[in-house]
Amino acid sequence: MKISIDKSTLFKALDRVSKVLSSKTIIPILSEILVIANEEGLSLTGGDGTVFLRTKIPADDFQLISPGSVAIPGKRFLEVVKKAKDVVDLSAEGQTTEIKSGRSKFEMVGMDPAEYPEFEEELGKTVRITGQTLKELVSKTSFATYTEEDAPILTGLRLRSIDNEIEVTGTDRHRLSKTSGKSEEGFDFETVVGAAALNELIKILPDKEVISISLFRGKFIVKSESFVFLSRVLEGAYPDVDRITPTNFESVATVKTQDFIEALQGVNIFAREKKGLVKMSVGDEIELRSESDEGKANEFVGVQELSGKEFMVAFNANFALSALKTIETEEVAINYTGRMSPIVFKGVGNETDTHLILPYRISEGK
Repeated sequence: MKISIDKSTLFKALDRVSKVLSSKTIIPILSEILVIANEEGLSLTGGDGTVFLRTKIPADDFQLISPGSVAIPGKRFLEVVKKAKDVVDLSAEGQTTEIKSGRSKFEMVGMDPAEYPEFEEELGKTVRITGQTLKELVSKTSFATYTEEDAPILTGLRLRSIDNEIEVTGTDRHRLSKTSGKSEEGFDFETVVGAAALNELIKILPDKEVISISLFRGKFIVKSESFVFLSRVLEGAYPDVDRITPTNFESVATVKTQDFIEALQGVNIFAREKKGLVKMSVGDEIELRSESDEGKANEFVGVQELSGKEFMVAFNANFALSALKTIETEEVAINYTGRMSPIVFKGVGNETDTHLILPYRISEGK
């Protein structure tokens, strides 16, 4: 294999692929990047065994001297190309790759490209959605997922497609965030995909391009004009989140979103030592209270409207702040169903986003 390519073109594709490489893989070939050059273009593939990414460079964007394939140590490959000058000349013979750029010359010994796992690009039925929509769906929910390994299914986001609408849900059993967006066309499905994988995906999604989503042999596949992303779906029973989400409320208080965020940030200074515990009393105004061994804080927020009775509840300020920062409306509704029932935050006028937090148990009158 032999090619000549502009440094910036190669580095952009290589940098994208290197982000899905694992630094601690027990399968040596997965530390490599698979490079395939032919008349159709240049492809670079990397992965960690669970997530794979193949980025494609059109044939017009490089000079193909002779076709072929090679597996190159990924991290070293990225470092070498980053140091290169304007043009990179890459040639491979067997498992040895030579890279020249300006007066620099590098040789790397890789592995047999035939050992690289098969990369399935079969799409079958697809759902089409803009990159910007998928970015918003993931960013508004992924923070609510679990981060430990003892409950793998909770480290993922549930994606459900029904009637040209995709709903995405994340939960760690103590909080839940759910949102939905329109798709252009597609089929009905439900699956769970790792939040970490989807967070990497949205970093490279083009905003305006319409991408294709598919499920094939236990894999979640996203295809754009310049790359194909593949992730194994998570197996197991996802919590029945629809059952635990309240729809009827005893009280609803409406406040200015930014005022509420700033007040929570204030009381959170002393709440951090007690798992973010903040007590909230809601009446003609909202009072937020927190305390620690080093002090205490009180913040007050004006209530725009209160329907139902006054109430008091305690919750994790960090959870609330993560949710509130995704709310784009000027006002937020605080929905209350009881001292030990979930508290629900929703942007006023936004029916698609729901953020639910389980309260802390506190003594009456405190």
